[in-house]
Amino acid sequence: AVLANTTQYPAGQTVVTNGQSVTLNTTVTDATTGVSTVKVDASTLGCSSTLAMSLSGSVYTATCTLSGATSGTKSLLVTANDTANNINNTISLTVEVDATLPSAISFVGPTPNAGSNLSQNYYAVNITFTETNPNNCLLEVGGSNVTMTRTGTTCFVNRTSQADGSYTFKAWVNDTAGNIAESSSRSITL
Repeated sequence: AVLANTTQYPAGQTVVTNGQSVTLNTTVTDATTGVSTVKVDASTLGCSSTLAMSLSGSVYTATCTLSGATSGTKSLLVTANDTANNINNTISLTVEVDATLPSAISFVGPTPNAGSNLSQNYYAVNITFTETNPNNCLLEVGGSNVTMTRTGTTCFVNRTSQADGSYTFKAWVNDTAGNIAESSSRSITL
């Protein structure tokens, strides 16, 4: 019998991207002759099409570091062979891949226009972006990062009690797989 077990993603993630590793798990039993080999076709993740799985306790495991994988749900066929050369290749493991960077990061109102000279001690930065699995946004100002509040694919922050001077900022957006992208820079004067 071959049973698919839960794929182990990097800590805290439910999807994986290129350069990260997943641990593939399956339970294989053979009551009559014993298990000889267990392999998984992980070629859609950029790993071997005959990736050997090793017995760890009662579960067969293999680790794959993604390379060249495209976004989507990947179905990986497990092939188990017993010592009598009977083959079972009817079970697949699934891996969720997000290989797409956040995109279309745009400043929107009430973000001041580039080059604005404002007679106030505050400014707000709002952005919109495109991303299937958004995680968080940061505003980089003068080399420091400020956490932005995210709602869906919109992030904002209000910067109050700011000193007179020039401020150059850009926004960073990352997704739950760790893909990260940055906006253009914008400079204003208070």
